[in-house]
Amino acid sequence: VSVDLARGLPEQRQQELVAQVTERLRGIGRDGGPRVLVGGDDLLQDELAEQSQRDTELGEFVALPVTLVVMVVLFGGFVAAGIPFLGALSSIAGGLAALYALSYALKLDPSVPSVTTVMGLGLSIDYALLIVARFREERGAGREPHDAVVAAMATAGRTISFSALTVAVSLCGLFVFDDPIFRSLGAAGVSVVVVALVAALTLTPALLAVGHRRVRTPTTRVSDDGIFARLARATQRRAWLVTTVLAGLLVAAGVPFLHAQFRNGGAEQLPTSFESRQFAERTAALFPTQRTRPVIVLARVPAPRLAAYAARARDLPEVERVGEVVPRRDGWSSVELTPRGQSQGEQAKALVRALRADRPDFLTWVTGDAAMLIDFQAVIRSGLPGALAVLGIGTFVLLFLMTGSVLVPVKALLMNTLSLGATFGVLVLVFQDGIGAQLLGFTPSGGLETWVPVIVFAFAFGLSMDYEVFLLSRVKELYDSGLPNDKAVEIGLQRSGRIITSAALLMLIVFLG
Repeated sequence: VSVDLARGLPEQRQQELVAQVTERLRGIGRDGGPRVLVGGDDLLQDELAEQSQRDTELGEFVALPVTLVVMVVLFGGFVAAGIPFLGALSSIAGGLAALYALSYALKLDPSVPSVTTVMGLGLSIDYALLIVARFREERGAGREPHDAVVAAMATAGRTISFSALTVAVSLCGLFVFDDPIFRSLGAAGVSVVVVALVAALTLTPALLAVGHRRVRTPTTRVSDDGIFARLARATQRRAWLVTTVLAGLLVAAGVPFLHAQFRNGGAEQLPTSFESRQFAERTAALFPTQRTRPVIVLARVPAPRLAAYAARARDLPEVERVGEVVPRRDGWSSVELTPRGQSQGEQAKALVRALRADRPDFLTWVTGDAAMLIDFQAVIRSGLPGALAVLGIGTFVLLFLMTGSVLVPVKALLMNTLSLGATFGVLVLVFQDGIGAQLLGFTPSGGLETWVPVIVFAFAFGLSMDYEVFLLSRVKELYDSGLPNDKAVEIGLQRSGRIITSAALLMLIVFLG
């Protein structure tokens, strides 16, 4: 049974209608009646939103305790670990409040809360971790608690400010795209980054001032000749060899992205226990002719004229079947053309292009799954140059202001581009080709969700620059104190390597949750 709900009604009324119709259809199967499965785009979106919210809550419930335990091990004390933990909790609360406010101005995609809260959680832990670690280092160097807080904020506070600005600039690239999904994710991401920064710059030093007696102070200064210093010297001795080999490995890891396929996901995104997923699978199995979603032509002409047009379109090589022309209200009519192959396959997209390229003498709109994919990809292609310009220029300017160097920002941009290329290659291997799909518990759809590479690029670029800023800030501090370039890099990596690695580990735990 197919139930078409009237469109053009207020959204609240639409939702009420969907709920009422769904309840009546499900009622058929009660009291020993037949088994009833109810599906459709509205119900699919509802279930995706519900599952996304549950996943976010579960992820935080798992990640936060594990993160606290790891921080206790790293700092050797509960209070020192608890300060970043409290900062993270306040950031989550502030981030959710920001999302709630944004929901009145923007239509938020179901993925927005999970992506932004996880990122905000990871960033807030990183920022507080850096300040607490620098506070302990200054205390170990003999400073009084008040002076140690001031020194930590003057150094680590400046670092996290540049870091947050870099992440925010990366996310601002999403505003260039003419699509509400990207803009809502950009707005939500920037808001969460600002909340994480404000919490780190205000709550963290306040907690340090109050609880400094319970924060364990290192009794000996950490040696400047450790594993990270040796790593720096080893790479400096063979700089060109290391650069060439690692760049080659990153390029090789990114090669799979060259055969990436893109599609807009459907019910396969949900676990098999969900009704929308069962509905889609049973429909495809029981009604094979409905397995491929049609290309729909809508025209403001009487049905006979559109029928004559549809008869000519039947001869297109991409057309599998032409449906009956359906008269609509006010002189409108529509017809469904089922393409050969998959709903969003190459033949379906070719059919959309052919119908749009050879229009009749009356106005037509060509829509459907394949058409939506083509249009969404066009939005991405048109916005990508501007987004890359915002991201590249903004990051370059910020790193130049922080370091006073032209070469260092260029190096950072090139390195991050290589690492992100490798990331995209892995995305294709896992989520398109299905390597590790059983381990991760998902069904590969044969392609990447169309918007995922854009989001990954913006978020991952900002987060990877996060650690770049941590390291460069420490190196510049040492260089400005009079150390030669290579020595400043060596000691800077030694003093920041452990905290960067710890921050990355904690970020990993958050995302694994």
